[in-house]
Amino acid sequence: MTLQASASSGNPLTLNEIKTEFGGPDTFTSYRRGAGYVPNHQANASIPSTGTVSMLNFLSADKLFKPAITSGTTTQDLGIGTEYTEGYTAGSLGSTTYSTMGLSPSSLTTTTFLQLIYFETPAPPLGGSTVYGLNFKLSGNMPSWVSLVVNGNTFLPADVAFGGPLYDSGDNTTIWRWRGAAVQTLGFIGLNPSITVNIV
Repeated sequence: MTLQASASSGNPLTLNEIKTEFGGPDTFTSYRRGAGYVPNHQANASIPSTGTVSMLNFLSADKLFKPAITSGTTTQDLGIGTEYTEGYTAGSLGSTTYSTMGLSPSSLTTTTFLQLIYFETPAPPLGGSTVYGLNFKLSGNMPSWVSLVVNGNTFLPADVAFGGPLYDSGDNTTIWRWRGAAVQTLGFIGLNPSITVNIV
């Protein structure tokens, strides 16, 4: 869970809390950003990657990537019904507090969070069924992550549709796409969905 946002004599941040969050040893210098335990997420920007580390550097720090998005919504008349889309797409739909995600606690390598959208496409009139979809997009060629949790629903890279993630060499992005019952169960993600990405 995210470490506390402020500290005082009555509510100190402790090394034990930092150890619990990041899973490291008692050596304080082990908790430099990108040095093995602390991912280079935007929320951890105040934690130095070199030099002296202060307890106060860890206020609001987090092992997980938790972008607080404000969803945008769009509708499109397909002639057979209306397609509804909700979520975040960089530069065109919604907004996010964090866009820089570390790829490993052991490096400063990052990716950019570009999209998380839920959509419903109506069934064609001559047969078929409504398509329920969730798309998650990051910059780079197949950046690695372990799980995506949206409003308590877990989505794994191994469960994506269409045989796996799709890398677009033209804009250097990778998209993971889920379809079907798991996405239908998720439903519309709401204005301020809870999003967590676990990278290890």
